[in-house]
Amino acid sequence: MLKLIRIFAEETEPVLLSMPLDNTTEITELENLYEQWNDPEYLKAFFENNKSDLQNGYYNNLTVDEAVLQTREEANELFERLSEIETLSISEKREALNVLFMPLSDYDLQIELKRNKAKAKWLRIYAVRVGNESYVITGGTIKLTLRMDEREHTKEQIRKLDQCRDYLKERGIFDEEGLAEFENVHTGNYEIE
Repeated sequence: MLKLIRIFAEETEPVLLSMPLDNTTEITELENLYEQWNDPEYLKAFFENNKSDLQNGYYNNLTVDEAVLQTREEANELFERLSEIETLSISEKREALNVLFMPLSDYDLQIELKRNKAKAKWLRIYAVRVGNESYVITGGTIKLTLRMDEREHTKEQIRKLDQCRDYLKERGIFDEEGLAEFENVHTGNYEIE
């Protein structure tokens, strides 16, 4: 079963949703990213573990401490953009989300249930675009390499995008109307079985 949780909770139509971090919690992938990207200890450990990627020249040979500070600044800006979008009307939200999220690759321009990314420097929030104007956040990461298939933490994000997309496709959910059919009236969330 895939569960989807509304990010913009007051909406009458799905616009921005997120998968939960796991099946035992109501914490969303998006909330988890916010916590991780604002946690200096998590960031320091991440950059220490990926020091060779951080210092390979792709991002100007930053130190771990510089990377932690920049990540927290970039994360705050990215989440501030999402907060600003939440205050807009439904049509303005959809337009703003369509600007924020871009196709993951040229391949994704040509398929249904497109894989998308929102980015700020090396931060990525990944989402499946459902229909023309709704997004399901599947996760995110700090991307220090050019290609996603170069590191396990970015490969995991591809897997989660594909898993969500395949699950929706198998159940014939290709647009907002399909998402709305699965809304759980009691919680305001979506449960797809």
